[in-house]
Amino acid sequence: MEHVQWNLPASVGILQVDEQHRELHGLLLKLFGTLATDPNGALSEFRFIRLVEQTTLHFLAEEECLRSLGYPDLGTHRGDHEKLLVRVRGNLIRWNGPGAPLLFDLVEDFAASIQRHMDTVDQAFAQWFEQEASMQIRTSWTATSPPPPSTRQ
Repeated sequence: MEHVQWNLPASVGILQVDEQHRELHGLLLKLFGTLATDPNGALSEFRFIRLVEQTTLHFLAEEECLRSLGYPDLGTHRGDHEKLLVRVRGNLIRWNGPGAPLLFDLVEDFAASIQRHMDTVDQAFAQWFEQEASMQIRTSWTATSPPPPSTRQ
């Protein structure tokens, strides 16, 4: 059974967020493995629901992290999380209705949406964070302080 290529996203520079991204990646790979052998089984359903739950918790933790760092584009980031969750909830309702799509199709749609989010919205934050952290490091050194190790001759 072929599925969308879901790549482990590039680091955003925050250990907790990067670890959660790796955890979500692992959950999705397990889910695709289960779908390959039992596409309509209870374990596939359980793993999909768990992935959605863990993604929801991750979004909350990520938003709190961005808020605490003063990320200026938090509203847009949070809005993307909301759109993604509304979409998956709508798909779950359709899945339980007449003419329901296959679970595999719902998982693929969710995976593609998460991948897009991590590749674009999360990476926009990562670029801001890298610049912000770099600025803080540069401004924290006084004239009497030794230069940071990376700039020593």
